[in-house]
Amino acid sequence: MPVQKRNEVKLNRCLYILILLTAPLSLWGQLTVDDCVRMAQTNNMQMQQLELEVAMAREVQQQAFTKYFPQVGIYAIGYQSLRPMLDFGIENIDNSGLRDLLSTLYGNYGAALGMDNHISLLQHGVVAGVTAVQPLYAGGQIVAGNRLARLGVEAAELKRQVGNRETVWQVEQCYWLVVQLESKRSTIAIADSMLERIEADVQSAVDAGLAMPTDLLRVQMKRHELSSQREDLENGIRLGREALAQSIGLQTDSIGELDYESTLLQTTMETDSSIVRHEEDLLRLQVEAKRLERRMEMGKSLPQIAVGAGYGYTNLFDRHSTNGTLFVTMQIPISSWGETVHKMRGLNYAIEAAELQQRDLTEKMRLQERQLSDKLATAKNKLASAEESLRLSDENYRLAKVAYEAGLVPMSELLQAQTEWQRMHDALTDARIAYRLSVREYQLLRE
Repeated sequence: MPVQKRNEVKLNRCLYILILLTAPLSLWGQLTVDDCVRMAQTNNMQMQQLELEVAMAREVQQQAFTKYFPQVGIYAIGYQSLRPMLDFGIENIDNSGLRDLLSTLYGNYGAALGMDNHISLLQHGVVAGVTAVQPLYAGGQIVAGNRLARLGVEAAELKRQVGNRETVWQVEQCYWLVVQLESKRSTIAIADSMLERIEADVQSAVDAGLAMPTDLLRVQMKRHELSSQREDLENGIRLGREALAQSIGLQTDSIGELDYESTLLQTTMETDSSIVRHEEDLLRLQVEAKRLERRMEMGKSLPQIAVGAGYGYTNLFDRHSTNGTLFVTMQIPISSWGETVHKMRGLNYAIEAAELQQRDLTEKMRLQERQLSDKLATAKNKLASAEESLRLSDENYRLAKVAYEAGLVPMSELLQAQTEWQRMHDALTDARIAYRLSVREYQLLRE
């Protein structure tokens, strides 16, 4: 990851933490789905991990690039022995004639010339130097390795984009699940208020002898049923908010009311027929990577040629000396050819398997896109149908209430109309959220 990008990410995280620590909880009282998505892209742990994978891939690329340059090394050896490694005198000569001759010459001239009658060498010494080796030909391994590293960076960036899409989709699902449950809770509150008014009217009618007590019991049973539904919804809302908070990196109690009305009521959203699937690019990179791996494996069985230079210092015979050298190396790994043949066959099979997987998953993605398109069209039709059904249920409830008050229909029909009204309200909420999620899922395919 570039330094500037890492700094921006760190700054955004610091700003979010600062706001959470210094601002009251009511600041998050109107969270929109876009707010949640932005926070998830910064705070979500999966996204942070993908950012780190991109940074690691870039470092691997830089590491591979260094193989183009000479490999420079410094060496040094120093030693001190208890006795000289080479200690040889005239008396150690096995040839007696030569030993006697040298002894005579040393006796006549050696002492006068200051010469010793034995030699002691290599009791201590120092060897040091520096070498630089430049590869000229490595069987194509360096070039293939750098290409493979570039593919690794590209793949990591594509995975980050796919991960971002998955994170956004997860946040969308959590957000709209909470909205769906809270909307149903609001519907239950309205329905209970309606039943409360009906209960008061029926109670008055029972007291006046105009209605049966069983009518009152039916209304009270219906209110108890709504109370049970409200309790189930409260549990679902609590769990949904926890999931949403975890996905965007906030504490559960930091999430206030959700601002969704304008988004949920939006019945027309933009879609685009052009779809870019990053998964297809990842499959393509997978095949290319396998081919580069085969190229690198082949390079191991080819000659390795390099040139080098060295400069050294020695002090072995109580004499200081320096020297420079130029050299050429060539290595041909003959004994590994048999092993390489089998590795190449295995890699050929791996390439074929990757190509088959690419074709298979590409076809499945095309099928998924058609399914999402059909799902979107179906969700739009269901939304229109739910809106009309709600309009009809409103009218049906109004007529049933008027008829019951006039004594034309029994209480059961009024309660049935009220139940149908509640069901149609919930159905409309479900249809709106289903349409919103269908459009968003379709949009995410091209992001």
